[in-house]
Amino acid sequence: MNKTLIIVDGQYDFIEGGKLAVQGGKQALDNIVKYLDSGEISTVITTQDWHNGTHESFITEGGEFPEHCVRHTHGALIYSPILEAIERNKLFRFNLLKGEYTEQFTAFLNQTDRYSHWKEYTTTDNNTPFIQFHEDEIIEICGLAGDICVMNTAIALKELRPVIIDNCTASLSDDNFRKLADLNGINIIEV
Repeated sequence: MNKTLIIVDGQYDFIEGGKLAVQGGKQALDNIVKYLDSGEISTVITTQDWHNGTHESFITEGGEFPEHCVRHTHGALIYSPILEAIERNKLFRFNLLKGEYTEQFTAFLNQTDRYSHWKEYTTTDNNTPFIQFHEDEIIEICGLAGDICVMNTAIALKELRPVIIDNCTASLSDDNFRKLADLNGINIIEV
């Protein structure tokens, strides 16, 4: 059975030392690397905040967040040990960009079609306008931040019964993360 790991926003600006750091972010990403090396994953989808320099979410533009994940900057890059683990284990990978001009807390938009045992979702990335999942596929989600983009990704894919990997996820508020999971019927597991 295919197991897909969705790594949400595992980027330098979201770990300690980054412009919008999540406490425990680096440890969560290091745990993802260990999981990628476990041999249990067959497909990886990474999502990546990819903002323009005058993004509407930035405080300087009237938004609520400090400048972060500006495209083509170091802070917008995916944590290199994750990419190295994907390469080392020869895992099939999709990368989905999100939020270039407007704030987007998930890279998955709407379920558009169902083909026999496949479910198709549109995405925020013009280079990959849709992704298909098999109805029996195991979907695991992890990354940063658990109570924002990770949770919104799980909610967007709720029909696929995804689970969030607790030890591979860091949140701005762990209490809020757990309340949102309970409210939305999203299971949290450890690996």
